[in-house]
Amino acid sequence: MMKKFRFTNLFFRYIVFLSLPMLSAPFFSTYALSAEYPSRPIEIVTHSAPGGPNNLIGHLIAEIVQKEKILPQPVFVTLKPGSGMAKAFSYLFEKKGEDHLWAITSNGLILGTPLRVVVPYTYRNFTPIANICVDGSVMIVSAKSPYKTMDDIFDAAKKNPNKLAQGGSSITSNEAMMGKVMQKIKGVQWKFVSFAGEMEAATNVMGGNIDFAFLNPSSVLEHVRAGNLRVILAASTKRYKAFPDVPTVQEAGLGKPQISYRALMGPPEMPQYAVKTLETAAKRIVESAQFRKYMDQSMMQEEYMDAKKLAAFWEEDEKLVKQQMIDGGMLNKDGSIIQK
Repeated sequence: MMKKFRFTNLFFRYIVFLSLPMLSAPFFSTYALSAEYPSRPIEIVTHSAPGGPNNLIGHLIAEIVQKEKILPQPVFVTLKPGSGMAKAFSYLFEKKGEDHLWAITSNGLILGTPLRVVVPYTYRNFTPIANICVDGSVMIVSAKSPYKTMDDIFDAAKKNPNKLAQGGSSITSNEAMMGKVMQKIKGVQWKFVSFAGEMEAATNVMGGNIDFAFLNPSSVLEHVRAGNLRVILAASTKRYKAFPDVPTVQEAGLGKPQISYRALMGPPEMPQYAVKTLETAAKRIVESAQFRKYMDQSMMQEEYMDAKKLAAFWEEDEKLVKQQMIDGGMLNKDGSIIQK
């Protein structure tokens, strides 16, 4: 009996000994990757054209990372232009498990695009890393435009249904949804025209190709100062210092402002060692003097959320975005996509 026990015990130890390399390989492999991470330059993807807020923030991050030596590898920006950030999302979606890849997005895009367009992903497929800032927008018209106030626009829209055109970066953006909500409040209708980026939309407002646009204030400030554009409404929680005479959305009785939460996210199934490293890096970026200076200059506010808080925020905000899209006529009442 004792011999049988000893034989069984020795046999079990032998099997365990042979299995150790196979069991430990994934652990040591992950540990090695974590210890060496990042081992090459990190790509940060944006959909906005040069001069657009996400593009500017991407280059700002790359500069701060290098200047402050926040990571041992540099960050470079890749442009994937397209309405609703669809191309950038698709690019990220196809990079499952990639650990050297970020993307800059906003809540209106990552939550709104999958709700309105048939795509193989939702925000749940991607990996939240950190939110870094928040910002509002302003309604602009050409300096030559006859519209001096929002009431002028509403009066024109009532007289000429679907003749006026609002421009913007995407039909699923916060700015587009805000336009839809205002149309419902006032019982009017106008068109929405998508452009590759905010600067293109601003150029088309100045050129008279569209009537107005909700754009990031930092994107249009110089054109306003140069006398090419006029600001008539602020989609923000309070009036901008640069435009003290311009009323906010709430002051004008047009609902609540749609605020953009700009965040960093990774591809599906991004390894946790990468998420933790980039999450920590994002916090250091937000706390840097250069980032805070840019926030003041661009009329944004730093707003850090770690990966866990960002995931919870997206989950809650999706409900609000969906209801806003339903109220704005962008989705059916049951939340399904409107078939054209």
